[in-house]
Amino acid sequence: MAINNNLVATDKKRYSLNIRPKMLIYFGSSILVMLSFFILADIYGIPFTAYRGVYKKEQAEAFQNLSLVADMKKERLVRWMDERISDACVLAENRLTCKSIASLIPIVNERASSGIKGKTLLTELQQEEMYNMLTHQLSLVNDTYGVYEKAVIIDILTHVVIASTHKADLGMKISMQNSFNNILHKGSHDAIIIKQNQINGNLELLVSHAIFSPDDEYTVTSILIMHINPDDLIKPMLHTGGGLGDTGEALLVNYDAKILTKLKYPLADGTIALPLQHQIKAKPAVLAAQGEEGIITTKDYRGKQVLAAYRHARLTSELGWGLVVKRDLSEVFAPVRESLYYRIIIGCIAAVIMFILTTLIARSLTIPIQNLNKAVLSMGEGNMDVYAQITTKDEVGTLARSFNTMVQSLQEAREKLVAKEKFSTIGRISGAIAHDVRHPLATIKNSAYFLNMTLKDPNEKTKKHLNLINSEVIRANDIITGLMRLSEIKKPEKIKTNVTDLVNEFLSFFCLPEQIKLVTVLDSTCPNILVDQLQLKQVFTNLASNAVRAMSADGTFTVKTLRVQRSEGEEDLVEITFADTGGGINKDMLNRIFEAFYTTRSSGMGLGLSIVKDIVNANGGEIIVESEEGKGSIFKITFPGVLTG
Repeated sequence: MAINNNLVATDKKRYSLNIRPKMLIYFGSSILVMLSFFILADIYGIPFTAYRGVYKKEQAEAFQNLSLVADMKKERLVRWMDERISDACVLAENRLTCKSIASLIPIVNERASSGIKGKTLLTELQQEEMYNMLTHQLSLVNDTYGVYEKAVIIDILTHVVIASTHKADLGMKISMQNSFNNILHKGSHDAIIIKQNQINGNLELLVSHAIFSPDDEYTVTSILIMHINPDDLIKPMLHTGGGLGDTGEALLVNYDAKILTKLKYPLADGTIALPLQHQIKAKPAVLAAQGEEGIITTKDYRGKQVLAAYRHARLTSELGWGLVVKRDLSEVFAPVRESLYYRIIIGCIAAVIMFILTTLIARSLTIPIQNLNKAVLSMGEGNMDVYAQITTKDEVGTLARSFNTMVQSLQEAREKLVAKEKFSTIGRISGAIAHDVRHPLATIKNSAYFLNMTLKDPNEKTKKHLNLINSEVIRANDIITGLMRLSEIKKPEKIKTNVTDLVNEFLSFFCLPEQIKLVTVLDSTCPNILVDQLQLKQVFTNLASNAVRAMSADGTFTVKTLRVQRSEGEEDLVEITFADTGGGINKDMLNRIFEAFYTTRSSGMGLGLSIVKDIVNANGGEIIVESEEGKGSIFKITFPGVLTG
């Protein structure tokens, strides 16, 4: 044994000195080379393949992201303008609006020709029901959507304001724009205009729609004009949302590339460009105004290199605006350069980390093997209670579990061998006891019986001692019988047995004390079982006796049989239950009650339940116990059923 241990120790030393450094060298260098290759390939691409690397990829993503932003802003702009046109259309084509205007036009024109307007005209019109209904509708639309500064209705013939949410405009004569005239001449019933307010110089977005006569759907009587401040709505809409960064800008141009909103930056010479006055000559704006769409890198109105996505937003059949969304190239490709920089740094850090991880991995792989080797050495020295630590789920862990299973099997085999030797010794002793002790016990029992029969009128004390002698002789004989049965388990003679009949037969001869109530719940559908009837009656007797002894006061003894159904193709089980309402069994003792010589009572040798378990197992059954202190115990015996016939 000493030579073997030395050999194992030598192998252990060679292993700890050689494998770990080899793992560090082989794995560390391999990982470092592969990591370097992957970083270079990731940055610059792989030659002769379609993979171009992160640099080209992020460039393409920058183009795609800006195109997506431009598409989203175009969609938002077109949808928003469609909603405004729809608002004007619904209000203008409302039949109540047409009737109200038809009745108000003569009145307003008459008063306007007489020089009556403003507050005086408003006072007179407020007495007209149609006027109040019309202004209520205008105010309702204006207040509901919250995007309109005011709504105005103008007579098509006199250009006089018939109704307005801005009361000071009532009765005023307004110069019609050419675009409004297009509503009449080209058959288009709506128009969108951006113009400069002649009073305050601010830009105004006018959404107009023709209003027809209630009697002739082809005759235009007036025009509805909805006033919107583009700086309050269109410009914020263009500049909100992600994708523009710090230098990004979205701008609108009309058909001749004149800006419709204020620019974010001054021009190249430092001047501030004014809407509708400055024409952008940069290529994206010109292409967008002409109806083209795409994305290019070029110079913007400041002369700086930008990435620009240009779109054309068709608002009506007659009107379209150009939309340009741009970002400075220095900002667009800053993430690309930053990504390359950080990839190089991360690659260096990863190389260091991989070396550290390789060291830790080598250590983690060798430590479980070293622990397993220690367990093997300890077992070789005779320690059968040693177990290997299972720290991994790989092959080493599997080997450790197999080693622990082997140790457990050896322990169980040793325990069975010890038990077998113990029972063999008990058998030899019990045989001698049965031969040498039972004869004196029989003599004592017969003598006590003789004295009890021959004594005339013995006193109570004498009767008590004679009965005590008789009961103790019976108990001593039972102990000897238990020892004999424990040391020699008779092979069961199994026959098909009806459980219900066997239980009824047992209960018919087993005497219960008067204070114990018997409850039986027997399932007549239980299949037959294959058992030794005499041995099973012995099991019933031991369990019933234990139940009676557990219930010192009044109690209930319950016996049940139950058919337990199983899956198709398998015969059902038969469950036999013995339950009492005694004091129960402590939780810590449940695992030991079937051990030989283990008892919780002051009297007895603890053989009854051990014999019960051996008999049940020998007959192909299983027994379990369920108990709780203060609530009694339940013993369940299960046997497989057998086919009838």
